[in-house]
Amino acid sequence: TVAGGTLTNTEDCPSNVFATWNKLVAQGDTFTNGNTTIARGGASWRGGFSTIGLPSTGKFYWEVKLSTGTNARIGITDDRAGSAIDLQNRGQASELGEQTSSVSLAQNGSANINTSQTSNYSASFTSSNIIGVAADMTNMKLYYSKDGVFQNSGVPTSGSTGTGALSIPASSNTYFPGVSVNASGYHVNFGNGTFGTTAVSSAGSNASGIGIFEYDV
Repeated sequence: TVAGGTLTNTEDCPSNVFATWNKLVAQGDTFTNGNTTIARGGASWRGGFSTIGLPSTGKFYWEVKLSTGTNARIGITDDRAGSAIDLQNRGQASELGEQTSSVSLAQNGSANINTSQTSNYSASFTSSNIIGVAADMTNMKLYYSKDGVFQNSGVPTSGSTGTGALSIPASSNTYFPGVSVNASGYHVNFGNGTFGTTAVSSAGSNASGIGIFEYDV
């Protein structure tokens, strides 16, 4: 018997496991492509969160691309009571940057930390753009790139100086990559090298040698 369908390469293996969107933390969202694509048709804010949390130290990178819609928030949240993850688990509105211990970049380029907004932090983006997220958990700084160019003159190697970064609120809980979904959808590349079923067009350099990304890590 010959199996049908289209095969997509994956970099996952037992010793090198990449995150996906967590289907167990969902409220009416649709998951496809091995849970690397999340979408929500309804016009209300809900979230998608990664299956693997961020360690409390170290530097981490992933890429996100809009698959549909324009209501986009891309960022991180911890899992304390009242967080975006906790609210989602209780069936309530979950909007990154508007809840305790969450940081997000909106589609219009504004940045949000715990309801505090910084307008024009970044250029706006559409489904044609790839948003890179660089999290420096050692120094609690978050950076965003658009098509390989870090926004707000961000320098992810600036350490505690945090040049151009957003500050991650202090927390004793674990932070998770996430997105907010409101009549919109996202592809995520945590290292497998695809957005949905489309492979990256020209893989950038990866200092860790783990994972395939569109732009230099």
